[in-house]
Amino acid sequence: MKAKDKVYVWFDPEGDFLEVTLDASKEGDMKETADRRIAVKIDDGGSIIGFHILHVSSLMDEKGLPFEVDLSSRSHVGASATR
Repeated sequence: MKAKDKVYVWFDPEGDFLEVTLDASKEGDMKETADRRIAVKIDDGGSIIGFHILHVSSLMDEKGLPFEVDLSSRSHVGASATR
């Protein structure tokens, strides 16, 4: 199975940090979103290849579980978390 066929999820409970990589075969840059807890990783073609959430427990407290992260904004500044 190729790296791009897998989703990698890493959670650090002590750091309260969640990272999801959708395509580990690509390099990209992290971009802030409207919600400062959330950043998206964008490849050279403008596709989202991952994201991370700081203080992820605050989203669980606000939204409960499961919660949803909307990464659909083309400008990558409008991402938000909803339930």
